[in-house]
Amino acid sequence: MLLDKSFAIARSGELVIQCIEACIYQKIDKGLRLEGHGIIKINSVGSLYMEFVCLKSENFPFDFGGNDFPKDLFDPEQELFFECLTLDGEKIEANGFSLKITEFNTYRPFKFIVGFAEIYSQVPFNYPGQRKSFLCFEVNELSRVPKNKGNTTTSTLGGESWSFNQTVLKSDEFEISIIDHNEYVEVYANGDFEVDKLFQALIFYIGFASGTLPQAYAMSKRSGSKLTHYVRSIRNSIKSQAIPHPIPENVLINGLVDVKSHYDLFFNIWHVLNNHNVYFESTYSQWRRIFAAFNTESALSNLTISTSVEGILIDIFMPKLVEEARDTEYEKQKIEIIEKIKALEIDPTKRNTIIKQVAGWGNLYAAKALGMLVDKKLISTAEKKAWEKLRHAAAHPKFTPHTIERQIKEYHRVSSCINLFNKLVLNVYSYSGAQFEFGEVRQPKIVLHDLVNILGLEKQEAKNSVPMKPEIEKVEQAEPSRGVFVQKLKEIFSGLFK
Repeated sequence: MLLDKSFAIARSGELVIQCIEACIYQKIDKGLRLEGHGIIKINSVGSLYMEFVCLKSENFPFDFGGNDFPKDLFDPEQELFFECLTLDGEKIEANGFSLKITEFNTYRPFKFIVGFAEIYSQVPFNYPGQRKSFLCFEVNELSRVPKNKGNTTTSTLGGESWSFNQTVLKSDEFEISIIDHNEYVEVYANGDFEVDKLFQALIFYIGFASGTLPQAYAMSKRSGSKLTHYVRSIRNSIKSQAIPHPIPENVLINGLVDVKSHYDLFFNIWHVLNNHNVYFESTYSQWRRIFAAFNTESALSNLTISTSVEGILIDIFMPKLVEEARDTEYEKQKIEIIEKIKALEIDPTKRNTIIKQVAGWGNLYAAKALGMLVDKKLISTAEKKAWEKLRHAAAHPKFTPHTIERQIKEYHRVSSCINLFNKLVLNVYSYSGAQFEFGEVRQPKIVLHDLVNILGLEKQEAKNSVPMKPEIEKVEQAEPSRGVFVQKLKEIFSGLFK
């Protein structure tokens, strides 16, 4: 069933898998073992769960207060595993979940609910010749990746329609297709690559460029001779959420539709992931924090935006800037001062405190690093000042009257910090091309920025895409972002646009 129908049933949420034999167990000695049957479904919020009917139990402790498994969530030896045999004769597995069972009587059949992050089914797959990889997944969130291929669709009634709905990206390692359907996006890749890494790169590329958080509700992947199919839990509420995306989907430059810059972004994400993994992990995690914060109170989102900028500076830029900022003569003077302090006959605790303070003189910190990036013309002085004010206000909150003037000031600060964050992330991935610059109400500007090579990374370029003549009726520019920034910062904007 997972092999033939996983994508369609996970997409609709109408998953029903009848398990005629099911087992939950631990691999440790005297570990829990529950045997029975049940039904796997997807609930209204997008989570996978099973109604498990237990017919037999082993090593189940009796406790009037209920039982939690595993007892220690941080002990890998206590991990829970699940296996079942379906009506179709398919073996389905899961692991890494937890249980809470409150039933008192376990000597007769009893029912409980178990939630899964994902379930999977593995089948052997023999591919002749060299090792090959395959990845296919679907997401319900919007994709703003520019298209470069059209397709004809034939209906069951015999009618045909044509749409410009596919993106094809090629390299020596893989060929990728990103296809926008009416209500979902289909992504697949063939070639010779690390499947999990390519999945990460595609999720970040599509999400960051589109202002969405893609959730793969179904996936198939193959590495060598093992083919695995997944159905995964998602959060349906995220499908309706979005944040301002940093670059336009299509933009006219000198009369041509530029898509190459957009595609270059993906190939540079892939290069950084494989060669500078800390850079990728930092930008990906900070971007996810901002996405989550945009759908909360503005005070929390402001703090998250400002600290995410600081996180990228600390992880990526400051290690590169620290040598440039080092003053050798000043460092020698600090050492001389510290040696003199050590000779003072004062309380050791106070002496150590003073030494620590002196040792920190002249160290590179976030605001100073931003100043260096201003000098290099990667960011503007206004963006640096906006970050300083937003960071201080979010970290040291105090009551401020909620006036129109205050809302406007906060709006511009947040806009500038979003621009700052986007510039830092895009610089990590050697992006040069059109960017959105937020600040004007409801209508962000589109600006062109040349690459400022701060990190010394080699830029990767898409080989299969060139600027296109505009063969589509409408070239989207700022329109995709209209209202998104306003909607997601509703506390700031309330009352401004009524």
